[in-house]
Amino acid sequence: MGRRKNPKFGISLKGKDNPNWKGGITPLYFELRSEIKEWRQDSMKKCNYKCVITGKEFDNIHHLYSFRNIVNECFYMLNLDQRSQVKDYNEEDFYNIKNILTELHYKYGLGVCLKKEIHKLFHDNYGYFNNNPEQFKMFKERLYSGEFNDFLIDNNLKLLECKE
Repeated sequence: MGRRKNPKFGISLKGKDNPNWKGGITPLYFELRSEIKEWRQDSMKKCNYKCVITGKEFDNIHHLYSFRNIVNECFYMLNLDQRSQVKDYNEEDFYNIKNILTELHYKYGLGVCLKKEIHKLFHDNYGYFNNNPEQFKMFKERLYSGEFNDFLIDNNLKLLECKE
């Protein structure tokens, strides 16, 4: 029986309803990343479930606009400070955080599916903060110009014939 048809997976038990609940000790960023599942699914669908650079299986979904920037904007909009754990927020605040976080993810657009090596190469060149779609466009141009050919060869990766 597949996961989607298994009734055990039909209802998501979150928070206090989950038997693994430990009082909200989950680190904030870990929990927030788990709250964007629909955005992730939509991003994968948009990419036809393949790396947009190689056309092969993917490992990561890259935020074209940095996750950290989205989180920072969310907290700014709610006039809340960022704390370390979920338990540091009341239910209403955390509900609002999740909703605004989702809205902002869609506001800034879907992510792109990437092989982990390509994803790491991007961040090695552009850092992990303040990333934007223009950087990703430049990165693709650099890839297709041959700048990273040695990296691609070393990692047994080939670019898609057309760069869209």
